[in-house]
Amino acid sequence: MENEQQVDGRVLKDRRLRSQGEEAGVTTFSSTDEWMRVVSTWELEKQATLWRFPLETVSLSESGFERLYQGSILMPFWDLDLAAQGEASSQWTIRIKQSLSMIEQ
Repeated sequence: MENEQQVDGRVLKDRRLRSQGEEAGVTTFSSTDEWMRVVSTWELEKQATLWRFPLETVSLSESGFERLYQGSILMPFWDLDLAAQGEASSQWTIRIKQSLSMIEQ
């Protein structure tokens, strides 16, 4: 098993942890970190659009500025249309389940 990201059971074309992109209609997504030997999986109660991108910092080295990968951002979002101010109140609830598992050797 390699470092990879999956959405709804399919491995993404660019499966690197530092990849970026947008996936629509997502209900499950996971990220595998082979070095840490862990798989993190999220299950969404309602379909979402998933944004994924790397968290990076900039460092100054002997060869100049370098971008250093720090982690992965996997951010689901939903378009909401709640009641306007003064109208009957609206409520929106979502359940997100996260599970972690160790990779067997």
